[in-house]
Amino acid sequence: MDVTITPEPGYEIDEIYYTYDVGGSVADPKFGIRNGKFTMIAVDITVVAVFEPVTEYNVIVSADMVNGSVQADKNNAAPGETVTLTVTPTGDYKLETIKVTYDDGTTAEPETGNVTIQATFVIEVPTGVADINAAAGEPMRYFDLQGRYVGTSLDGARRGIYVTADGRKVIK
Repeated sequence: MDVTITPEPGYEIDEIYYTYDVGGSVADPKFGIRNGKFTMIAVDITVVAVFEPVTEYNVIVSADMVNGSVQADKNNAAPGETVTLTVTPTGDYKLETIKVTYDDGTTAEPETGNVTIQATFVIEVPTGVADINAAAGEPMRYFDLQGRYVGTSLDGARRGIYVTADGRKVIK
């Protein structure tokens, strides 16, 4: 006969044992069950499972992310405890999405449960040049819209931006 013991959400098995009685008195109050198995004896037994509240849940960071990584400041956390994530894109990539999935497979936050963190990264494409400061024939320094240095052009052209002889900036 198989016996399956499943704790309610928020609880875990603390101890499993069996007892039996002979002639109305318990012969031995607890016989251990190891690795879910025991040797049956020739009397009726009672299987007892003792549950305790889960005090910490697993924080699992998915290992199949590409072009970046996520690290959690802890591997386990108690309900209500803050978990800090550090997101590190590689190269020219940026974070696109980060998702926390719970044991029930949803992203809706339940009262309790383990969590899995998954992030996706996408290539960061420059969206334009915000500033050009040069006269015709002089080297130009280019900065993107976030103020990051993009590069210098000695011939007065980079990425389709030109400075004309009269100092106008033209995008071609």
